[in-house]
Amino acid sequence: MSTTMQPQYAAGDAAVDSSEEPLSVYISRVFRAPRQRIFDAWIKPEMLLKWRGPGSFKVLEARSDPRPGGEHRVVMHGVRPPQSPDDKPAEVTAAAWGVYLDVDPYSLVRFTWNADWAPGEESVVTVRLSDAEDGGTLMDFTHDRFLTHQSAANHRGGWSRAFSNLANFVEG
Repeated sequence: MSTTMQPQYAAGDAAVDSSEEPLSVYISRVFRAPRQRIFDAWIKPEMLLKWRGPGSFKVLEARSDPRPGGEHRVVMHGVRPPQSPDDKPAEVTAAAWGVYLDVDPYSLVRFTWNADWAPGEESVVTVRLSDAEDGGTLMDFTHDRFLTHQSAANHRGGWSRAFSNLANFVEG
């Protein structure tokens, strides 16, 4: 059965066709570190401080209550690259927060994601961990329910840079 839905409007009055599948980012990556270390890096505030910002962004604050219904929050500071040819780099402080939906030690972390740079957009992050063939950890990362293709693309870039920081932290 097919239904036709009217476009919904998001922040900035950008039309979103709600009849399409939610927009998602999927990244699969192997880390040369045990699953427990990767899992802890996702839930322990003292470890989030070491890697969670994208690229050269520094994490100023990290809070985490890793149980279903528990809250998380990360505040980052850095220089945002130009967003268009006419744009200039800008120094920014940004926050992301949400609620844990599922936490299964050493294999799953799932939480809602709200970010002050994407007002009105609540998305969901799912991190699945398993043993990699070479003895490291395979991380299957999905971030879905974006409102726009641009938001998904921006988050893909941010997460990719953050995962480079994660690799340096857990493998170093």
